[in-house]
Amino acid sequence: MNENEPLKLIHITDLHFFCFPKKISQLLNKRILGCFNWKLNRKRRFDFEAIDQFLNILKAYKNAVVLVSGDLTVTALEEEFYYAKKFIDKIKDMDFPVFVIPGNHDYYTYEAVRKKRCEKILSEYIIPNDDVAMTYLSDNTPLIFLHTVRPNFLTSRGEISLKQIQQLKDILQKIDKPTVICAHYPVLHHTPEYYSSYSRKLENSNHLREVLIQTKVPLLYVAGHVHHYSLSRDRDNPLVQYLISPALFYNCERNGGFSEITIQNGEFHVSLKSIYE
Repeated sequence: MNENEPLKLIHITDLHFFCFPKKISQLLNKRILGCFNWKLNRKRRFDFEAIDQFLNILKAYKNAVVLVSGDLTVTALEEEFYYAKKFIDKIKDMDFPVFVIPGNHDYYTYEAVRKKRCEKILSEYIIPNDDVAMTYLSDNTPLIFLHTVRPNFLTSRGEISLKQIQQLKDILQKIDKPTVICAHYPVLHHTPEYYSSYSRKLENSNHLREVLIQTKVPLLYVAGHVHHYSLSRDRDNPLVQYLISPALFYNCERNGGFSEITIQNGEFHVSLKSIYE
């Protein structure tokens, strides 16, 4: 790493590695819905041949950290997690620190959650399933992780508890520098770029936003889940920005890519990067 260059955060999300179950028993739950959706809908949207293109782009960075905000898999199958791990291992082998939080697809079935499949297979990268976790980047930027996913039988709703929100409030009151908060679910349910229906929203997001807008330092809340790029400032406190990155391996017609984040002079500078340039 070249410490003379400003630290960059590379935000990727919604990788959605897929493997069809080899056993009928693995389909006797919500996974059967996910498999049908993949075959009939999502399969044509994702281009995994772009993996090497992304890794080649990443080689140009000299001082960067990679944030993965969930949905590494489609149905939380063991083989899917190993595909994701193989990809993340390649990033690590390029000497980039990698932080991973789960998405709702990584908690797709109650069985996957019960067996802690995501946490065990990605143990080297995964943020512990704490209410709120925090670390500091090499430039001393605070990086906060919010665990917002849970298994659902039919919907893809997320949840942040009031206990978590209070913990976050206590942390933010002590922070005096620009801070990045990473979660899977967006705070805002709709922007000009996306709309989240009831079945895809984050429960208690209104309470979360109330805490965020009390900040006196710049906050960048990064998330995924909706597969569209969106960058907006809070209408009540412009110090708060909400960044949603697109699904990394969306094909070129659907604008797959990642976000590059730089912190300079106390401000966040965000750029959308395509893997098809």
